[in-house]
Amino acid sequence: MDERACASVERVALFHDIGKIHEAITDIFHESSKLTPAERRAVMTHPQRGADVLAPLAPFYPELAKGVLSHHERWDGSGYPRHLKGKRIPLEARIIAIPDTFDAITNSRRYSEARSVAEAVRLIDCGRGTQFEPELVDLFLSPPILDAIEKARAESNRPHSRHHRRDGKKIDEDVPDIKFRWRTSGGARQPRGR
Repeated sequence: MDERACASVERVALFHDIGKIHEAITDIFHESSKLTPAERRAVMTHPQRGADVLAPLAPFYPELAKGVLSHHERWDGSGYPRHLKGKRIPLEARIIAIPDTFDAITNSRRYSEARSVAEAVRLIDCGRGTQFEPELVDLFLSPPILDAIEKARAESNRPHSRHHRRDGKKIDEDVPDIKFRWRTSGGARQPRGR
């Protein structure tokens, strides 16, 4: 990819979940219980909400809102919100979908516990050709990317156990514990429903 295309992917990566800061769904991410069906439907609006927020930037970054809108589309057409399939999904969204999924698997969410890097690798590989573009999965699971993940884990200085990847080299089981918490100006979280 050329420098312009790389910058486009980076922008979509930075803003892909901006729709989650909408007041209608922000508090959902701070509750400790499982998502209700209504909450799940509300969360599924975040790609459209994000694209709407970014729409005024279209004259400068035409791919940004489109990439944000499409980051939950699936290669087989079963994603949302528009059920795009294959190469009809913007390239930025096809790329971002894989590390976004990796992040969701390896970090705790209110609806799921964090799982190992090895489990994330397995699940992403299982999504090859259904959830994700096959060539992009192959790239993400290639030694340079997995080596970078391993290096980041080693630099985190946390004790960890190890697993093997497909080519036989070892990879770390855990990922660094990075948490982001919304706070009001007073430092306390907003109560739900405000």
